Amino acid sequence: MTQRGRNFLVLGAMAGIFIAFALAGRFLVDPSEMDKVNRGTLITPHIPITRLELMTADEQSWTAENMSGQWSLMYLAGKQCERGCKNALFYLMTRLRQSLAHDADRLRLILVHTTPPSQDLEKFMDQKLGPMVELHGNAGPLRQALAPAFEAPDADPLHHLYLAAPDGQIFMWYPTHEDKKRLLKEADGIHTDIERTLKGSRI
Repeated sequence: MTQRGRNFLVLGAMAGIFIAFALAGRFLVDPSEMDKVNRGTLITPHIPITRLELMTADEQSWTAENMSGQWSLMYLAGKQCERGCKNALFYLMTRLRQSLAHDADRLRLILVHTTPPSQDLEKFMDQKLGPMVELHGNAGPLRQALAPAFEAPDADPLHHLYLAAPDGQIFMWYPTHEDKKRLLKEADGIHTDIERTLKGSRI
């Protein structure tokens, strides 16, 4: 056998080993048994932002094109914005975005109203919150679109935080908390996920 023939055999053997490992990783590894890297709950398959049927203040549809250029952290408000809601808007969004320092401009904050905001919420936003996109949506379509993200069939998708990619795909969600200890732990988890996401992205 010539040297060229032997080289082809070696390359073929190496390729076979690579394919075998790839197939083993694809079919034999149980993803549920792998170490959990993210702190939030991963949404699979991802949910396109267009399914939420969101509108701007001037009644324009909010599309995937509006999401381009930045990653987005979104909160879905219900009829009342009480302690858990305000904790989410202030600590898990405004303060968290500020903590990103030079990466803060890479994260867009979105507040989705499902009812007209109360005077109390508007005052809180004016006094406590930083720049934030305000959108409007109907609670019915929102619940229907986001229901697949939750294991419990009776879970309410409102009053939670969602992380979305610049292509408009919602891929992670986080709960909100009234308890300060749980709130700070959640804030650390969201910060870790967003830092890791921004580090691995050029956007």
